[in-house]
Amino acid sequence: MATYGWVPNRKEKWRSRAQLLAEMLPQTNRILDIGANQGQILAYYRHKARQVFALDIVLSLLKEFRIENVNRVQGDAAKLPFRKDSFDCVVITECLEHIRDDENALREIARVLVPEGLLFLSVPNTERLNLKLLKLFGIPQPDHPEHFREYTLKGLKALLEKTGLHVRETTGEGILYFSRLGQLFPGWATSIIVKAQKTKE
Repeated sequence: MATYGWVPNRKEKWRSRAQLLAEMLPQTNRILDIGANQGQILAYYRHKARQVFALDIVLSLLKEFRIENVNRVQGDAAKLPFRKDSFDCVVITECLEHIRDDENALREIARVLVPEGLLFLSVPNTERLNLKLLKLFGIPQPDHPEHFREYTLKGLKALLEKTGLHVRETTGEGILYFSRLGQLFPGWATSIIVKAQKTKE
């Protein structure tokens, strides 16, 4: 387990998040990474599965993929090009906020997961401590026009349960610039990380 550490930049933040996800993921058969980009996060947990699929809507990113033995697929998270019960695990990190129809995307994830399959999800937290401090001191909050929304821990749990995904574990990554402090106080963390399980049909 990595120690609580000082994280000085954005690259280190996603590296810390990737390491945390890799620790949470079990050894399994088939994993789908949604919003895989160029495989920066996937590289940390590629060894966890016998077969890995990387999906992104941007074809040029998939063409620049540098990880071997990964099945690259261009597709839309709200209309996944896979059969029902195709994957043991789905991972989607810092991507759901970029999807217009997040509810349908989660229903699609539930569809392609095997019964009692696992979802590992991370999203930006609208209640993160740095935003609270900015508001306290009257400093304008950063704008993210590429995000359709961000999430609270309570709201995310409700959305997951609504779409057939039962929340099993919640944690967080990052408070201000301290990477693992978010595990102790997920409600204040920069990113919310959730482990959810497909409910029995």
